[in-house]
Amino acid sequence: MMFRADVSELWNLIDDTKSVQVVKHDYTPKTRVKYLGAMQYAYPRKNWSSVMLFNCSHSDCRALHPTSIQISDPGFLHRMNWTSDDCVGELPLEWNHLVGEYAPNPDAKICHHTIGGPWFHEYHDVEFSDEWRSVNADMTYCAQREDKDAV
Repeated sequence: MMFRADVSELWNLIDDTKSVQVVKHDYTPKTRVKYLGAMQYAYPRKNWSSVMLFNCSHSDCRALHPTSIQISDPGFLHRMNWTSDDCVGELPLEWNHLVGEYAPNPDAKICHHTIGGPWFHEYHDVEFSDEWRSVNADMTYCAQREDKDAV
C-alpha cells in the first residue's frame, strides 16, 4: 500500500458511534491468481480489513486482545465478526483504492496493490507505478560520505 495523503485526513473521518470503519468494497476479484502465483480467493467483505480505522474506546473492541486474536479464525477477524454489522462504519473508496481491480483513480489516497505491485516484473506498469518507484527511491536513499576511507 502507498499513502498519497496525510494520515490525519483519515483520522478526521472518525465516527465515534462505530467500532471500526472500513472501505466496504463490493466486488469479486477479476483474477484467480495474484502475485507470485498465489491463489485469489473471493469471500464476504473481501479487502475490507486491509484498511481499518479502529475506535478503541468502543465496547466491541474489547473483544480484540492478543489472546483472542491468536486463537481466532482469520475469517472471523477479516470479516469483523467480533462486532455487529451496524457498528462497522464506512470510509470513502479513495482510502483503499484497489489498483488493477478498479478503474484508475488519480484522487486515490491509499493505493492498495492487492493483486501485485510495481516491485514485481509482471506488474511493472500498473497504476501509480512511477509514483511508487519515486517514493520507494526516496525512502531507501542513503547519503554516502564523500571520503570513502573515513570511519
